Amino acid sequence: MCPECGSLEVTIEEYDFGTCPLTGYHDAGERFRCRACGATGDVDDLVPVETTPIRSPLGPRNGRAAAGGWMARFC
Repeated sequence: MCPECGSLEVTIEEYDFGTCPLTGYHDAGERFRCRACGATGDVDDLVPVETTPIRSPLGPRNGRAAAGGWMARFC
């Protein structure tokens, strides 16, 4: 998610500028560009998107009911 506007309209682009003649370090990595507000920056600056786990209408997969009892499981 964009750190400037909170939009999910973000593209990630790789770059490789080769070796810096001053430092000798390889200058490569990933940058983001927000299509909503135009912000750019390092991928590490992006805000993680929190997701909510999807609950199955059939209940927990381990066969236990929410109150700690057992329930039938039909596969």
